[in-house]
Amino acid sequence: MQETLHSKIQHTPPEVWLSIFKQATFVPHAFDTDASDPFHVLGTPITFDPSTQVILQSALATKWSLVLVCKSWNDLATPLLYQAVAVRSDRGLQSLRDTLTKRTQRISPTGSFTSALRVQRLDLFRWSPSPNTTTDILIDVFQHLPDLEIFCASTRFHDSREIQSCVQAFIANCAASMRKCVLSPLSEVSQSEYEHLISRCPQLSHLFIPWPHWENSSTFPTFPDSLTFLSIDRPLQTQSRPFPSLQHVYVQLLPEFSDIDKMETVFIIQGPYLRTVEFHMSSADAWTDLSLYFDFCTRYCPNLVHLILIMDDWEYDSDEVPSLSIPATVTHLGLYMGWEMVPLDLEAHLSAVRDLLKFQDTVPGVIRRLHALTEHDRKELWENLELRTRFAPLAARCRLEDADGNELFSLDKISA
Repeated sequence: MQETLHSKIQHTPPEVWLSIFKQATFVPHAFDTDASDPFHVLGTPITFDPSTQVILQSALATKWSLVLVCKSWNDLATPLLYQAVAVRSDRGLQSLRDTLTKRTQRISPTGSFTSALRVQRLDLFRWSPSPNTTTDILIDVFQHLPDLEIFCASTRFHDSREIQSCVQAFIANCAASMRKCVLSPLSEVSQSEYEHLISRCPQLSHLFIPWPHWENSSTFPTFPDSLTFLSIDRPLQTQSRPFPSLQHVYVQLLPEFSDIDKMETVFIIQGPYLRTVEFHMSSADAWTDLSLYFDFCTRYCPNLVHLILIMDDWEYDSDEVPSLSIPATVTHLGLYMGWEMVPLDLEAHLSAVRDLLKFQDTVPGVIRRLHALTEHDRKELWENLELRTRFAPLAARCRLEDADGNELFSLDKISA
């Protein structure tokens, strides 16, 4: 029986195994490059949500298991192993460089060079690289990534010269294929380096720019026509023409750096094309700015249908929540509340929704919690009759959904 099974495995066509491997290691949205609107595609995480990176790490363990089974599986699974690469330390970056170099230079039995691994996504997690040596290694890595489409970096370099060298290497080797670029404030890349990068990425559709490096912007960068998502605060303050493809923007509310008058110009020019807007409140001091932005959306964004609020904390008592006027055109409201991996529980989320809507005459038809429900949340949802009854009036005003678009509870379930 064992020999028969072994024989069947040996004679299974490679393309069948490859299909199985892809299904076993599939990570939803890992290679999405268009705007991350969770209402267009169910389950799409917002830009900085770490869930995709967490699942990618889990899939990596499966891929490693596949490449270690036998030589034929190693040959089939190794390209999958390096489709998406995550680096979190100097040692990991060194290992990646060594592997890419080896795979490029190793000569096959026929005498020809083996093809390089095709890395489509590279994530640099948050760590402080060692000065000098790490920069050279990263430059070498970029030289082996001609097919890179997604680059997400939270790494903090120590010297502006290091950053400039890395940006130059990135542009020279990766810009032509780049479609999604997400850089955190820790990346510390200057405005001129960003503008150089943007001008050399003809396929770029998703650009997340950290705010601190644009505060003295006096010129407007040239964006590719393919751009569909952009983070803004001051980068667009000198905008003179709209970009029809740009229909989804992210705005971080930072009262200490606020320049509302100039930002109003952004909405006047780009507003008619916007369909999705994300507002990120890092502190409770941003409530006033949020109210003004809502007013901009009402006046200048006639096609706005999706609104996403990202709140790092919920610090207000119910009686202290200010009056906010959600634009009447908004049909879907998404809430991402709490820190990345520590969201508000379901009861706190529902209380926040109720408080946000208490001054609204009309409300969006759908309100979605963008954090996934925990097991505790699910238990509360189905077993806590008092909770369901308490929020029945809220459920009567709109459809309350989880991150996957499923209705949280309905009136017939509450009354059952």
